Amino acid sequence: MKILYCIASYSAKGGTEKVLSSKASYLAENGHQVTILISDQHQKPLAYPLSDQIELIDLQITKKMRGKIKVIGFVQNVIFLRKLYRREIKKIDPDVIIVLERGYEDFILPYILKEIPKIREYHFSRKASAYLESQLAPFEKYKKKIIRKIYEHLYKKYDRLVLLTKKDQQSWAAYSNTVVIPNVVEPSVTLANQPILTRPKNIIAVGSMADDRKGFSALIDIWSRLENKFPEWSLNIYGDGPYKTNYEKKIRDLNLNNVHLKGISEHIAEKYAESQLFVMTSKGEGLPMVMIEALSQGLPAVVYDCYCGPSDIIAGNKGGFLIEFGNENQFVEQLELLMRNEALREAKSKETAAVASQYALKEMMPRWINLFKELVR
Repeated sequence: MKILYCIASYSAKGGTEKVLSSKASYLAENGHQVTILISDQHQKPLAYPLSDQIELIDLQITKKMRGKIKVIGFVQNVIFLRKLYRREIKKIDPDVIIVLERGYEDFILPYILKEIPKIREYHFSRKASAYLESQLAPFEKYKKKIIRKIYEHLYKKYDRLVLLTKKDQQSWAAYSNTVVIPNVVEPSVTLANQPILTRPKNIIAVGSMADDRKGFSALIDIWSRLENKFPEWSLNIYGDGPYKTNYEKKIRDLNLNNVHLKGISEHIAEKYAESQLFVMTSKGEGLPMVMIEALSQGLPAVVYDCYCGPSDIIAGNKGGFLIEFGNENQFVEQLELLMRNEALREAKSKETAAVASQYALKEMMPRWINLFKELVR
């Protein structure tokens, strides 16, 4: 089968790019002809390695854009790009097209070459988007809501809208084209065989610091209630971004000594394997890959039950503890319980492998292949 993935850029080391690397490489190495059509790579290196059997095409649309004025220019660009995409896609002649993220593609692909089935992947959650909007200033909130509504209207035009969780699917009940296929998570290195109690007493959190969407401010507050009780433990937060300075100030203001902002690690699997617990205080997720990666390395997880994903992953508190969103007291209580109780920590660690294995390539890719076959008839 000839499969075409469309993405704005393949340069950011994000979850969408990591999942694309795993899925596209799997398909290419299992007899499918895979092409990735990039809107504009801007001469940046590829985010993650890809199979040599994948064809990459960079359209470099930025230097080809026609319109310069915001609204009029956008319309001009869409008209021009529809012609460009139609021409390039006809050369590729795919059986199915998958679009990965918001951009010009949503204004183009559903309206051209309608004989080719088109799938839209949605890598967040609808209620999480609405919640995060509600935290913004009035004008910014209104603007974000309008943009979201426009894209949500465009999603109806695809043959299938692929969501990450059943919980999120409930919020798209009015859409007849939804299907749930969780992200695949394939750790680059599996080091989970090292017994949990022999590892350093580190607690790990991972995520972007572009803003406080990952809730690290709340996590630092939680840690401030535990640090003096557990001087032998450390909290290590991996990630970077403009909001990091806010966290640094908060750590200083609270006089905390054992919480460390570690920056971005190129070897995060090894950092999981150097820890005993994983924590997540996100305000919104699609399906938190870092959580599944941590579980795959044997780490019990203590996480807020935000929209969406955590409740799908550790249903029934298997492999960790699911905390009512925003309930700081409950989070502190359950985290303290695991820090104190070695037997419980070990028991929860033994549950993690079965939880994480549900998201392996061998489990998820047959669902994708079946979807392709269903659409390409």
